[in-house]
Amino acid sequence: MNTHRFLIAAGTVLGLAVRAFAMEVREGQALPEFTLKSRGSDQAVQSSQWKGKATAIVFARPDQPKSQAALKDVMLARRELEKLPWNLVVVVSGEVTDEAVSRLIEQTGFEGTVLLDPDMSVYGQFGVIVMPSTVVVDRALKIVLAKASHDFEYQRILSANIQYATGLVDQQGRENLVRVPVDEKEYASKTQLARRVHQAQTLARTGELDHAEATLRRVLEQEPDYQPARVELGFVLLQKDRAQEALKCFQQAEANNAPTPSTQLGSGIALMKLNRLEEADQKLKNSLNLSPRPALGHYALGRLYEQQGRTAEAAAHFKEAAKVLLDKEEGWRYEVLETREKSPGTQRSLLDKSEMKK
Repeated sequence: MNTHRFLIAAGTVLGLAVRAFAMEVREGQALPEFTLKSRGSDQAVQSSQWKGKATAIVFARPDQPKSQAALKDVMLARRELEKLPWNLVVVVSGEVTDEAVSRLIEQTGFEGTVLLDPDMSVYGQFGVIVMPSTVVVDRALKIVLAKASHDFEYQRILSANIQYATGLVDQQGRENLVRVPVDEKEYASKTQLARRVHQAQTLARTGELDHAEATLRRVLEQEPDYQPARVELGFVLLQKDRAQEALKCFQQAEANNAPTPSTQLGSGIALMKLNRLEEADQKLKNSLNLSPRPALGHYALGRLYEQQGRTAEAAAHFKEAAKVLLDKEEGWRYEVLETREKSPGTQRSLLDKSEMKK
């Protein structure tokens, strides 16, 4: 075990060089047999008991950002493929405290089996050097994926291999799902980018703001000028009370593009949070002029005028917002206008937040 711990330390130093050989286990091999205890009980879990059902096994290290990102992507795959028959397992070493494991579960929303490897013997069997490392096995316990680390392609590759392991797609279907075009620009197509942005919206809607932000930043690393990702990042930052950064996002989104209802609306809300009220007023009015679905714009102006004591104008905008709520405009966005602590003497909004979410 000392040798294996040395290899893990060396892997940390060597970085990308380690990824070249990933793990000792390979696609096509049988899953090594092992027995580990499940966290929170003395029950022994044998790898052989997974026969007949596909299984994804993630070797993760709590408090490591890449491990956290991998498990969040795994949970996205879990929701995407929830109707397929597959197990989800995470393995942590015995050197990790139970408190750290609890944090990992809380931060990632992990739902599955947590196995403890106290002497890291299973890490050694699999030749795990880089964390996270992921193994997917099919119903016959044959390895179909052995992937080290976490990258931009992780969720797509994981999802494709789970579909293959469960028998939903055949070998050719898996290849079609995981194929990366030679032209990187083709890979970074609008369809792929839009899917990532949609995932980020889902995460933001469920309150997973850190993961939403990380997803959008990965999109922007791939395609810095992709305006929808920049706009969504701005709204996520608004929800995280980072108005100055959000304003910069909306400004960058307009740098090489015409203003849109969303960029003007987002800028207006950010400026309002920064107490630059005159500028906010103009931006929000611009958003109303551009928007075919102006409920949130009216609500934002109502909040702005309420803050200025212009109650009659605020009420008018709240009424306009209420008229167009039935168009099912995304209600979760109204969170960006809700302050965590209202200052003394501030009146309750003339239109209750719960009404905006109907």
